[in-house]
Amino acid sequence: MSSQGVLKFELELVERMKAMARCAGKIALDYFGRATPTFKADNSVVTQADTAISRLMREALDDLLRTGEHILIEEEDVSSHNRYFDQKALEAIPYVWTVDPIDGTRPYVNGLPTFGVAIGVLKGLCPWIGVVYLPALQQLFYADAHNAYFVQDPFSAGAIQQPIEPFDQAISTSSIFFGNENFLRRYAWQNAPCHIMVNACAAVDMCWPSIRRGCGCYMDGYLWDFVGAWPIVRAAGLELREVAGGTVLDRIHTDIFDGNGLRTWRLRQDYILSSAHHFIWLREKVFSSNT
Repeated sequence: MSSQGVLKFELELVERMKAMARCAGKIALDYFGRATPTFKADNSVVTQADTAISRLMREALDDLLRTGEHILIEEEDVSSHNRYFDQKALEAIPYVWTVDPIDGTRPYVNGLPTFGVAIGVLKGLCPWIGVVYLPALQQLFYADAHNAYFVQDPFSAGAIQQPIEPFDQAISTSSIFFGNENFLRRYAWQNAPCHIMVNACAAVDMCWPSIRRGCGCYMDGYLWDFVGAWPIVRAAGLELREVAGGTVLDRIHTDIFDGNGLRTWRLRQDYILSSAHHFIWLREKVFSSNT
């Protein structure tokens, strides 16, 4: 494929993903405030909206999935979890798609706006293209393989788009670091000078720091929790680094995941998303808080 052909292909994928996110957002908002929660075997929440969006995503990608060059690993399609958990097989697939139909289902069923739709594509198992849409907040984040953008009021005549670029703001007493229940259980964080906030939505936790809303976040989730936001945050100079050793996560390998049942695609280790400079401070704070 020529360079012009590659650019055309990338643009078509980004526009397709935006359209998918928009349709998924409409479904999520249609059920918002009246979705009936049920519980999966791992005690996570699922609603009719999750199921409907999952079906929508698979139908929207059917033509690509039929080519054999694309596969989809998504939260609600449990059969896909073990089917593709083979590094040698993954290496042979040019494009790996991940979908989280509704990230932040607990906030969603409680009528809170911090939920989103996350769609990501790995190329050669590396972060490539991603779209995250927060429909209740009317915020869209996307990366097109070259640049990343934040759009307020997307899909409207009044949409305001701005580029996401590297930055490194100082940590102060007004700074926020996004954690979750596991983080609070594992680490005895002392709030001063940086305070913990729990959104219960990985897409929000990752994307907001890319536009200077927070200095970073904790990540211990599943593949679909971070792949959509991954290329977006990297455009802001943020990386996922292993808490224990500081290794940057820049490519997917099955060794970094649990590989067992419903936890097949859950990260084995804890990660911090932040700039390189902030990682040093945050990591020291995490460990000093447990001494």
